[in-house]
Amino acid sequence: MIAIKRETAVALFLCDYHEARRLLRAGMTFEIGHYTGHIIETEEAFHAWFVRSLNRKINTYGGIVAERGQWRKWDDEYQVRLWRDQRSLWQILNQRYRIYQLETDEVRRR
Repeated sequence: MIAIKRETAVALFLCDYHEARRLLRAGMTFEIGHYTGHIIETEEAFHAWFVRSLNRKINTYGGIVAERGQWRKWDDEYQVRLWRDQRSLWQILNQRYRIYQLETDEVRRR
């Protein structure tokens, strides 16, 4: 279901992208967003806006800018727990240890 929504969003975005390029080639201008006052007049301005917006989408998750240490998986303590789980799995495979409890949910599920 998520893949279908993602494909639909990408298809709609590409339609808007091609429509914007068509308008610019025809010598027309358009406003980006509602009531932003940001009017695109040239293909260079459109391309700059597009790259800036794409980078913002890539670097954000849920509208929150990804800063170092903001996410759970970047936390130092979480990384240490992952390292301990990795070491425990190595000991299970290579040294025949019995480990009854792993620290992270991701490793426990697998």
